[in-house]
Amino acid sequence: MVRMTEQRRVIYEILSREAWHPTVDELFLEAKKSLPRISQATVYRNIEALIQDDLATKIVGLNGPARFEKTKAPHAHFECRSCGAIKDIFIDTECINSIMDNKEIQQCATETIVVKLLGLCQVCRETNI
Repeated sequence: MVRMTEQRRVIYEILSREAWHPTVDELFLEAKKSLPRISQATVYRNIEALIQDDLATKIVGLNGPARFEKTKAPHAHFECRSCGAIKDIFIDTECINSIMDNKEIQQCATETIVVKLLGLCQVCRETNI
């Protein structure tokens, strides 16, 4: 486990905000409010350390830069194919168990399950109709 420095703590607190999936640039701008001398390279290094310690997760979307979140209970993501918004969708553990019960899956060394739903968010759906 990597030491929890002041920079790492601030970045982790930013990630802990509910329903927010910031990019590295957004993390940098937010962290700069608390730590005016922080560099973008420091944010990159610290987000990678948080990922290594399983305290953060990287989300790769269809378009645009990677986004990050605090690692939490198993969930899926809904990604809007128009605006790129990402929303957490919490799924029942029975759904995960049914995936893991699949005989083909049981023959593999599964490390993680990633479930992504794609479509139009409510705002884009209402403006694109």
